[in-house]
Amino acid sequence: ATLACAIRLYGFTPVVSVHYLSLFLSAMQQCCGGQSPNVEPGLGSQPKRVGCCGGPGTSDQRTLESDDAVRDAVRDFYGKRAAGSESCATVQCQCPATDKSWPKHIREAAAQCHDDVVSKYFGCGLAIPGFLDGMHVLDLGSGSGRDCFVISKLVGDNGYVVGIDMTDEQLSLANKYIDYHTKKFGLSKPNVEFRKGYIEKLGEAGLKDNSFDVIVSNCVVNLSPDKKTVLQEAFRVLKPGGELYFADIYTDRPLSEAARKSDLMWGECISGALVWKDLVMYAEEVGFETPRLVTSYIYDVPFDCVKQLLEGARFSSATYRLVKKKADIKPVPVKAIYKGSLTECGHTFELDASHTFEAGIPLEVAGDVAAVLKSTRFAVHFDFEELPVADVDTDKEYEKSVEQADPFAYAVRTGATKNIFTDEQKKAVEALAEK
Repeated sequence: ATLACAIRLYGFTPVVSVHYLSLFLSAMQQCCGGQSPNVEPGLGSQPKRVGCCGGPGTSDQRTLESDDAVRDAVRDFYGKRAAGSESCATVQCQCPATDKSWPKHIREAAAQCHDDVVSKYFGCGLAIPGFLDGMHVLDLGSGSGRDCFVISKLVGDNGYVVGIDMTDEQLSLANKYIDYHTKKFGLSKPNVEFRKGYIEKLGEAGLKDNSFDVIVSNCVVNLSPDKKTVLQEAFRVLKPGGELYFADIYTDRPLSEAARKSDLMWGECISGALVWKDLVMYAEEVGFETPRLVTSYIYDVPFDCVKQLLEGARFSSATYRLVKKKADIKPVPVKAIYKGSLTECGHTFELDASHTFEAGIPLEVAGDVAAVLKSTRFAVHFDFEELPVADVDTDKEYEKSVEQADPFAYAVRTGATKNIFTDEQKKAVEALAEK
């Protein structure tokens, strides 16, 4: 797989060496049908196989023919990284220890997390919503536990956090630091636990219907071979008015069969990327409101051979909120007036990328957005004035909501693009290629 082997061999090293650049070019030649240079002694020989672009492939590129094979490959992939024997290759699954763009209270909590937890945590964005005090929160694919520990501080002594993961190494690491973070955050008792299980089978982990206020997930849903079932289970365990707030990788078109069957590319969050329109479809089929896009950016892949493998597909890291509407809430358009009472954001409240509310200023919103506001924990911070519904075109309202959920349109509009390779790395590769 071009993207997987090329980026893995090239790496993200502080100092770019000729050795790694040679391995990188070797991988590019293999995948694009050229003759591979001699492999450095000690790396071992590999059987010749047909690669993605006509050249010999690598032995690392096994094909996955079943859901269980996908889960086994993903478990093995992240188990090795938790144990420290390997690292992630692509930017998609790298997660910074903290980021200046994050809200201050989240930055401060993340900065207090243990280094071992942070170094073994993988994600693709910020998957922690605001206003969690006293909430019961579930983290799907909790990994080393970083987000769970941050959230444990935010929910406080009156809240509780459950992390679920299928990887023993990650669970062991997370459990090791429960007491550390309880003391670090000044909590009176541990308010977080980690359970082994599959995110498609939450009932087997003992999670009951209508038991969580908020569910979070950071670049994990794409690792599941059955994403609709993941959404069904999330909907089941959420309380009415609860939300699934999650960051993940999406694509703008279906990927090739070859890309879908690489275990390495599944682990790197590429093969399992969901077409964003399928997210909208699955979410509505299981009962959620139309997904509300919070933020997104596009990954730019600069090398032609990588683009050839992906057949023109684009990738976006996007954060969505999916709300389980309360049954008695009707989706009628309103003037929503924010009271300015949410302490974490003060005068301005941002529901999603398309709806920002200024305190005291009425904002007309469509029925589905009104239903989201009225159903969730945000309702008490708003006043609502219903609008006449006689002239409302519900089809146009729906089309607009779907347009607002497009992560690629948003990223293009805002100029949010992120290179998988740094400029220095690209220049180094180009210079060596010329030689």
